[in-house]
Amino acid sequence: MNRDALVVGINQYPFLKDTPTSKAKHLFTPANDAEAIAQRLEEYGDFRVRRLPETIQGEQRQVTSDGLVKSETLEDAIIQLFNPVGENIPETALLYFIGHGLRKNRGGVTEGFLAASDVDPRKNQWGISLRWLRELLQKSPVKQQIVWLDCCYSGELFNFVEADLGTSLQEQTRFLIAASREFEFAEEDIQGKHGVFSKALWLGLDPRQQPDGLVNNDKLIEYIAQTLKDVPQQPIWYNPNREIMLTGEREDVLIHIPDGVCPYKGLRFFDVEDATYFYGREVFTQKLIQHVQVGKGNFLAVLGVSGSGKSSLLRAGLIYQLQQQRRLPGTEEWKIRIFSPGEQPLVSLATAFMDELATDMQRAEQLKVADEAIAQGATGLARLIRAARSPRTLLIVDQFEEIFTVCQSRSDRQQFISSLLGALKQTGDKLCIIFAMRDDFLGKCAAYHELTDLIQTNLVMVTPMSLKELQQAIREPAAKLGRKVEENLINAILKDLGVEVGQPTQEPEPGMLPLLSYTLEQLWQRQKLNWLKLDSYHQLGGVRKTLENLAEQTYKELSTEEQRIVDLIFINLTQLGEGTPDTRKQVPQRDLVSLGKSAQLVEQVIQKLVQAKLIVTSEQRRGEEKVAVVDVSHEALIRHWSRLRELLDNNREAIRTERRIKAAAEEWEDKGKSVDYLLTGLRLAEAEKFLQEQIDILPLSGLSCELIEASQKERDRIATELERLEKEELELERLAQQRELQQEKQARRGWQWLAFVLGIIATATIGSFVYREVLRQIAIRHWQAEMIPIHGGYATIGTSESDDAYADEEKPVWHPYILDFQIQKFEVSNRLYRLCVQAGHCDRPVNPSRLYNDKLLNYPVVEVTVFHASEFCDWLGMRLPTELEWERAARGVEGKKFPWGDDPQVIKFANVPFSGKSNTDTEEINSYPQGKSQEGVYNLIGNVEEWTSSYFQNSYINYNPQLIWKSPQSPLRTDLSLTTRGRSWTTEIMRVTERSQVPATHHKDDTGIRCAKSVN
Repeated sequence: MNRDALVVGINQYPFLKDTPTSKAKHLFTPANDAEAIAQRLEEYGDFRVRRLPETIQGEQRQVTSDGLVKSETLEDAIIQLFNPVGENIPETALLYFIGHGLRKNRGGVTEGFLAASDVDPRKNQWGISLRWLRELLQKSPVKQQIVWLDCCYSGELFNFVEADLGTSLQEQTRFLIAASREFEFAEEDIQGKHGVFSKALWLGLDPRQQPDGLVNNDKLIEYIAQTLKDVPQQPIWYNPNREIMLTGEREDVLIHIPDGVCPYKGLRFFDVEDATYFYGREVFTQKLIQHVQVGKGNFLAVLGVSGSGKSSLLRAGLIYQLQQQRRLPGTEEWKIRIFSPGEQPLVSLATAFMDELATDMQRAEQLKVADEAIAQGATGLARLIRAARSPRTLLIVDQFEEIFTVCQSRSDRQQFISSLLGALKQTGDKLCIIFAMRDDFLGKCAAYHELTDLIQTNLVMVTPMSLKELQQAIREPAAKLGRKVEENLINAILKDLGVEVGQPTQEPEPGMLPLLSYTLEQLWQRQKLNWLKLDSYHQLGGVRKTLENLAEQTYKELSTEEQRIVDLIFINLTQLGEGTPDTRKQVPQRDLVSLGKSAQLVEQVIQKLVQAKLIVTSEQRRGEEKVAVVDVSHEALIRHWSRLRELLDNNREAIRTERRIKAAAEEWEDKGKSVDYLLTGLRLAEAEKFLQEQIDILPLSGLSCELIEASQKERDRIATELERLEKEELELERLAQQRELQQEKQARRGWQWLAFVLGIIATATIGSFVYREVLRQIAIRHWQAEMIPIHGGYATIGTSESDDAYADEEKPVWHPYILDFQIQKFEVSNRLYRLCVQAGHCDRPVNPSRLYNDKLLNYPVVEVTVFHASEFCDWLGMRLPTELEWERAARGVEGKKFPWGDDPQVIKFANVPFSGKSNTDTEEINSYPQGKSQEGVYNLIGNVEEWTSSYFQNSYINYNPQLIWKSPQSPLRTDLSLTTRGRSWTTEIMRVTERSQVPATHHKDDTGIRCAKSVN
């Protein structure tokens, strides 16, 4: 190794005086301490040491106690060490300085100095600037840079703004120690023979005190911290996450390995306790450390593809380096919590504040305090953070995408995000948050503008490992346990990953790390004579086939009934993607045991899958309760096991239907099994169809079956009641007609004319309620048959097109999350609206002439204000759609430009005016079937412009989805206009994103209605 050291120990300071006549501030211990360090580095560290000041006694060079060192000489020596002239650059450069340290304070700006013998602050001669030293280190080409300072105020080395503690080059490493903080003196020991810090340093560098005969940076820091923990003078350091060999030698030894110990983690992530075997991510770990330094920021987003190693990087990389390797001063006192959001992110957040080492009573109290604070949102969470004794709380939300995939509550999602981001603003450096997320979910964050902005400005993308990093990740874990990997095996693995040694390098395929780790785990179990060998690799099938081959082997060894249970287990452990790849999800083990199979058999299958390492089980705390959960070992299994992929693809719609029924059943139970939450209309028809066709593939839970049965009974009861009401109405009409004829005869005879009038009034009074309800039920039957379900998810709203034709009110494009809803297949017809008028619930349109034209019964009702529209929808138990729902229905899941697709020739698909085409009126509601949406909704473009419940907002920047008129019973804001969508037979439309701003009283012969309904 090429290692240089500059050891400086200055005793003589002839000009350093308080006054011209006072004594010089000479020192007595630096030269002796410096010589001791120099000898330690030469004898055990293989360093070439230059000493200042130096004398030669006999043939030995020594640090002299009476020599002088000028500032110019010291500066030149430091430059030669870290930035030498020529090509002979050392691999490691070490500066050790002991002597006086000075601190200049001008206008509140402080600067530290290493004092040479000629310093004289009274003449503004301060010595070597620590700011200059930092800048020199930044420009140095030396890969390993070591600086140890034993002088007063040496902590000024870390008082950086313009320079960074990190490294400018990925291959560089810095190891810095200051004997005292920037405001402290550096002390001598009680005997006055050594500096307190230098004595601990000298003892810590002795490799004979280590069991393995080796001192590296981590061991030295550990020794110094332990030795000086009770000393008022507190050293501070910057300890890199890479190993630096200081003294001693490492010998290759064969280590006895207990049964079951494997340095490779397979499909599991590397946890903190596995950090010893975590290689290949040193550069990214260093990036994370730099980002979480106090004063560097308090938010970080770590994004990467599934299988890029984010979870391992956070645990075995960042957390390990901060808590156990003391990479930054004081981080061992930080409170660091890592968790995943899960189905209930607010509960998971509260649970993160519990101390696992506390008693049950203490944990219960901690949970209560955290729950109450989080319930108050950002203010409560900030108060909880500020009350913590630790100087900083680092909250790491791993698998942040679960907030969109597993969490189904929009309000919980909103509160979780707003609480965390809001607390950041109120806590300063007391709180730092890291979100780790799959990069394909970045678009789903667009609905949260503040979150999106933070991610874009504080982003670390976890990219695939380089060739060198992959070689380390393969070779070093085995070497840690005294085992070796055949070089041709390493080359074969790299080739299968798309990286070949000696060829122009290219990045390996993203997301392959789990397959690599799983293959290495299997190779470890097949090692021969302490070697991992190529022939075993070929037997396994290589990186791309090992996982699938072993999964298939496990599956085929099971009985037919067990295989059926395996299918159900993996279906339940998979969260189907909505525009994104499928993901895994944790499921309580009790839910799997209740799959409609023998509980004992299900538990037996779970254990077999655990033994095969295809799934993992763990016990997690959810609030005060500990829950046994089951999880797929890694999403790589979902992506790369073809049997599982085929199972999911063939049953995708059935799985979605089963989950909708299950969610409805759970909500029904949560609402006390209220009749208001039973399945009706299309939802009930969907459930009944599932029972007939899919029950053998996906058995429903007992609660789901109970919901369907209760819904069927309620439907049958309503049908029977409706039939009875219709019979009664027909009989009443027959009797009324008879009475009317009889009374007319009496009237013609001229007697008792008053009895005739009273009879008519009595008949109307008796039958009015029944009559109105019959009309409403007829209308409800009609719309239930014509409702289109629109599945919730992230919708594409607006546009980011820069063309001048696109109005600002249509911009920018964003992706809000929209819940499941239903929308009418057609616009509301005159036929339907006439029923509402006849029932006495709706007012006639402003111009009712078209309403009573029997030739126009199947045409859309027009001349209606928003009050007409809202009253009609309310009569049927529905509501007006929001404009976001309307655009989601129009553009479909893929966010097309028009309901029918991307074809811009609107004239072919809709009733709209164009040059050469004469439009004189609306057309029937079922016209233009070629223009219907992907889900089957007619005439969203053209014919009539349709009311929505959304108040008009000038653009989608900071758009508030809750700014709507909820119902006719709530007051209408008079200071805002409403929004209509879709244009009409009288107005041109160039794209589906166009919006119209109209007053509530607006009505024309092209303004109509379409109703919507939330899905409970």
